[in-house]
Amino acid sequence: MAIILSACSTDLGSMVTPTPEGGVEVDTIFREFYQTLGGSDVMGSATSQAFQKGDYWEQYTVAGLMRYDRLASGSQLFSLSPVGLKLHIQDTPLGIPQQDSITIENGIIIYSKFVARYKALQGTRFAGKPLSQPRLETLDDGSTRIAQYFENLGFYTSGTDPTDGVHMLAYGSWACDVNCRYQPPAAAKVSQQAVYSQPFLESVSRLGSDFVGPALSSYYRAKDGAIEQVYENMVVYAPANNMRLIGLRPVPELVGYPPQAPVPQINAASLVFRPLAGDLGHNVPQVFEQYIALHGSILLSGPPTTERFTAGKVYRQCFKAYCLDYDPSAPPSMRVRPAPLGKRYLQLFPPPASVDTNPAPANPDLILLVDDDSPVISTHQKEKINARVLKANDHAPVPNILSTLTLNLPEDRHLTYSLNATDNQGDASVVIDPIEAQNGTIIPYQVCLDTDSQPQVCVSESFLIWNNP
Repeated sequence: MAIILSACSTDLGSMVTPTPEGGVEVDTIFREFYQTLGGSDVMGSATSQAFQKGDYWEQYTVAGLMRYDRLASGSQLFSLSPVGLKLHIQDTPLGIPQQDSITIENGIIIYSKFVARYKALQGTRFAGKPLSQPRLETLDDGSTRIAQYFENLGFYTSGTDPTDGVHMLAYGSWACDVNCRYQPPAAAKVSQQAVYSQPFLESVSRLGSDFVGPALSSYYRAKDGAIEQVYENMVVYAPANNMRLIGLRPVPELVGYPPQAPVPQINAASLVFRPLAGDLGHNVPQVFEQYIALHGSILLSGPPTTERFTAGKVYRQCFKAYCLDYDPSAPPSMRVRPAPLGKRYLQLFPPPASVDTNPAPANPDLILLVDDDSPVISTHQKEKINARVLKANDHAPVPNILSTLTLNLPEDRHLTYSLNATDNQGDASVVIDPIEAQNGTIIPYQVCLDTDSQPQVCVSESFLIWNNP
């Protein structure tokens, strides 16, 4: 070990001693910690020799970067390096409160299949804070996976096979790159494709991803306070305090398919009559009825609002939440499809421009991370806003940086606070006084670094006023 460490320099490429796959053992410094994390089942095999970096000793595995801090004590001696921060992913929490049926960390939903492993890793202690809501990603071979990104580790599972287990993204292989000369399985490779995070992904997956279509927007808070996201075929929403209770917006009427007057029943074996007003209603083709039954039932689609009509080369019929198309020229399994109305909805009702679930650093030299202690507070509680400043090139903490917090309050009022200078870990914080506001009020805020950087480095977040007496 002494020989290995003495050969290291401060440049990462020269510090890492690469070896071929299967030719590295976990160093004696890390063996007990490695097994505590779950050994090779969780962290994968070692992909580099141990090396020294300042006060740290580090070693790459497929899934992450183990760290030993010789100046720390007790439980702080060993940790995982936050290599996930290099992905520049930081989804917007939007003030989603804690809920009995969902595991939520700082307003971000932990995908249910990942919860057990996340807890086994002691949550934020070893996995790190969540950086993203669940994401549905398409791999190079056309298959899909459900992935979620945390500061130190990443999780994934098959997007189509519900029996598939939980696997770890190859954070370590990605961060070490060519210095480790190890190619992880294709399904584990870290993806930097532009993909919208989906807090509703679990519920949407049960309905069928082909049913709702791909996401066309990030998630955002709608005017009625619900969390909303636009998909290709429909618009999904849920109250912030019950994210399992999803519903579909009445998109057809909103984009130009108003309800038609009900008509008498047509006696035909291929049709099902849905009465709406006495003997009047709408006649629904059997193929549409069967499709609806397989995708949430009439309780999700709502009642029919039109008769069948021609729309280009397809026959279309609209229901309260979506329209269905029948294309007689398509293969049998593809003849019935939801009409792609989401794009039109986005044009007519664009989401708030301020919401960006994947902000890139405004300045190439510094990264600003911001969060709050409580995404939901009452009018009697104080809130603590935390900031962390890191160097963009190596994510080292930046001390002695000042920043300013601006709160946007109801009635166009604003409050400004100064954060203390960042400490040696790059951290700073400020406690704000209780805020008088109605139940359900969103309090947007922005933290900006007081530096000469152009453009100015700023991050916007929000928390929610809830549970008022």
